[in-house]
Amino acid sequence: MKTFGNTTRFIISFLLVLCPLKLMAQVPTAPTNVEVAAGNQSATIYWTAPASIGGSPILLYLAEDVSNNALDCISNTGSPITTSCTITGLTNGQSYTFEVYAVNNTGMSPISTPSSAVIPPGDTLLVTPNPLNFGNVKIGQTISGTITIQNKSGSTGTLAGNIFSENGNMPLASGNMDTYSLAPGHSQSATFNFTPTISGTPLGQFTTGIYITNYSANEMPNYAIPAIATVLKPDTINMVINNSSITFNTTPVGQAASSTLLITNQSNSNDTLFDTVSIVGSSDYSIINNTVGPDSLLKPGQTQAVQVQFIPSSINPKVDTLYLKNNSTNMPNHLAIPLIGIAVKPGALSVTPSYGFNASEIHGGLYSSTDVNYTLKDTGGSSLIWKMTNSQPWLTYFPDSGNLGPSDSVQIDAYLLNSTSVTNMPPGTYLDTIHFINTLNGIGNTIRPMSLMITTASEILKGENSLPQIGLDKDGTLLFSLPQRIEVNIEIYDSQGQVISQVLNESRDAGSYSIILPANLKGSYDLLDFRAGDYHQTLKVGP
Repeated sequence: MKTFGNTTRFIISFLLVLCPLKLMAQVPTAPTNVEVAAGNQSATIYWTAPASIGGSPILLYLAEDVSNNALDCISNTGSPITTSCTITGLTNGQSYTFEVYAVNNTGMSPISTPSSAVIPPGDTLLVTPNPLNFGNVKIGQTISGTITIQNKSGSTGTLAGNIFSENGNMPLASGNMDTYSLAPGHSQSATFNFTPTISGTPLGQFTTGIYITNYSANEMPNYAIPAIATVLKPDTINMVINNSSITFNTTPVGQAASSTLLITNQSNSNDTLFDTVSIVGSSDYSIINNTVGPDSLLKPGQTQAVQVQFIPSSINPKVDTLYLKNNSTNMPNHLAIPLIGIAVKPGALSVTPSYGFNASEIHGGLYSSTDVNYTLKDTGGSSLIWKMTNSQPWLTYFPDSGNLGPSDSVQIDAYLLNSTSVTNMPPGTYLDTIHFINTLNGIGNTIRPMSLMITTASEILKGENSLPQIGLDKDGTLLFSLPQRIEVNIEIYDSQGQVISQVLNESRDAGSYSIILPANLKGSYDLLDFRAGDYHQTLKVGP
């Protein structure tokens, strides 16, 4: 348990008694960036306020020497409380290291990281001003501050060493020497440029150190003064990005989806932005279009379009990051844009039934209707686009293309063309194939074979084929042949699917037959259903 001088302990205890405990409050986190400006028999300690005050205001800060806690000082004035205080009564030439606590009405914070060791130099080496105060500095703004290093006239020897800042945002200005060598009574100035960035310097109170090393035997090895500033938000907005993340929803596996990210340097910007665009991780993402290039310069008012493509390799979620490395004064130097991809199964085409038709027509006879009704369905997890193709003019279908969503279906009627050009085709066998095509990914592509036999009435009556044959001659007489004795059923249906005539229902021997259909059917569009064993064909009776 750390102990303190009697006066300090009494003050802190008294304040905590006066301030009622807030049940929901916690002690602050530790102060940070402790720097010390050593003076003649004194040291001024500077620090950065805690990242969290614990839910109740800071009452005071306590700074003390690590080795002798009776050497301390308290800061309890200002709003917010001032982040510096001075300890006097130190011994010149002796090394001191300091640490800081923050106190709220709940209690005392953890101990800060100790400062670097400092030695009050007496009145030989003098650095002014001490501390170096840059005042209010806006993100992206550059403010200069100058110190003077003097070897006082009463010194007994030459002083020499190095000059540097511990913070990369506060380098020596161009043309300034980073070393010094001063005879008694001489001085040298050093100018530092401070340019805070959003990733390197927090908003609010900021403290860092400037070091003057001294290699002379009569002085401290490292002379440090604090450099302090209040960091403010910038006046102008430089980089603007249209999306903080990119999400690809329900993208089918193996298919490409893309999204465009727009990077804009605002027209009221004072800076030209340089950025580098890259993706690290999953190979499912790629940059397919970058209007300026991987490394781009954006002048005020310019916009760069970066197109990201997502081609999922599996249905697992794909998470990656698009990195933008830039020099914007109002955004982090490395900006990460999350890429989120949700993949689904691709659209898959299913076609039923699995067969085509075998049409039979009599050369010069009446046209008969032969068709097959197909069901096309998307059995996958995403939409698809389908189409149908064939090569012969006697075969047609409707519709011939369309879109299907998951689990959606459509009915397709493939049929023999209703035209005298079909019945006037020369006798023979004609073949065609319907191609059912999934144009997005080819999953489920399939074919259905179709055949058309054009025969003469005399060939049917000869009955020389191994399968039943059927047709209507030009007078509307039904002709059919049977290769063997078989059960034959012939019925006529109206357009509503009702049986209006039983033409035949009996077994017939092998041979050829002709049946004159009832006269009242001529000129109608009724359907004749012919079944011979497993053989089945439907003819349209009429013109």
